Amino acid sequence: MPLIIIIVAPVNTGSFIKDYRASQVHSTKQWQRTIATQIANNFASVINLARFGLSSVRFVADHVLGERAIEAISRQLSQWTSSSSRTRSLPQWIRSLPGGAPSLVCTTSTEASQRPVVVYFPSCSNRAFGPATTNGQAALQALQPMPLFERVRRITEKAGYQCVVPEATPSMCCGLAFESHGFPDMARHKANELLSVLHEHSRKYDQAPIVCDMSQCCQFLYKHQKEQAPPPTSPTKQRQAALHVIEPVQLVQQHLAPHLEFHQLPTTVALHVSCSSTRLGLAGATNQLASKCAKNVVSSEVPCCGMAGDRGLLYPELPDSSLKLLPDRLRNNRYNEPCTIGISSSRTCEMALSQYSGVTFTSIMDLVDAATTPRAASASSPPSATPASSSTAASS
Repeated sequence: MPLIIIIVAPVNTGSFIKDYRASQVHSTKQWQRTIATQIANNFASVINLARFGLSSVRFVADHVLGERAIEAISRQLSQWTSSSSRTRSLPQWIRSLPGGAPSLVCTTSTEASQRPVVVYFPSCSNRAFGPATTNGQAALQALQPMPLFERVRRITEKAGYQCVVPEATPSMCCGLAFESHGFPDMARHKANELLSVLHEHSRKYDQAPIVCDMSQCCQFLYKHQKEQAPPPTSPTKQRQAALHVIEPVQLVQQHLAPHLEFHQLPTTVALHVSCSSTRLGLAGATNQLASKCAKNVVSSEVPCCGMAGDRGLLYPELPDSSLKLLPDRLRNNRYNEPCTIGISSSRTCEMALSQYSGVTFTSIMDLVDAATTPRAASASSPPSATPASSSTAASS
């Protein structure tokens, strides 16, 4: 009888696909590189165009044709564009896709203020996508839906901090979107561009916390800095300390929580910890924060929602398959109470979870805001303020 030996080797399929896409772009699709360069160089305009497009389609779906008609039309268009090639190039519209976000207002610290500073970089996804659609759901309406960048600013200021958004933010991107679509050189360029701005603000505000509202972006920036770091033998002047960019759960747990009172809401929420949050080691902290805010927390127990950025809009079969068991899991939970809302830390994941679970998912920061009030000054003194600068504001 022949002896069969099977060797199982770890394979990072995500990295493989990114490398494959990059090779395809360089070998046969040079025109795509030209388009990517134009997008990178005009990023603020691209985000504004995306916001307008999202709001327009949402208006037509809500007030003209209806959601079912828009879904059917987009499905047919996606199938038509894919019939002439082996891949799909037109995303399908789904009911959980929100309208566009309002314009982002960039701010710096005020000279007279003695409050400490948090430097906040809103991700391009959250600058484009507006809040989750409520569809008349009382539980979600009670959270007062708003764009995530407004929510983060509100919670930060509630805890006694100033929220500084760099003026260059509208044209910035961490680079992940470019790497995911096969443009690693452009991804490195955008990441370095962003890190330069964040390093400048970190020095300006005396090593203030730097926060980004998408765990995927935080993980990508961490990986990028690790890959680009000069070897330890390089001259000191060529080495720069890696910038520690944290995500909202870390912001709350490490900086804001001591200055907030938590009031556990009498509700049952579904919690999905995104792949990136898990890789960053934040699954426990995310569960802990959710439990501070809600009486009952039901884990999705889904390792990956299948959305993978925009991939789930091109191939809805991915999230549909990945989340097939989730509706029953949320209904038949150990508390025997229906989940009124769902929470996560990734905007695209939240859309997939809302579409296929039967529960509307939103940011964990929405729950934190609803469950907290400012702590009395005598109970917790804020950290010493960082050096301030003159006040400015700019709208994207």
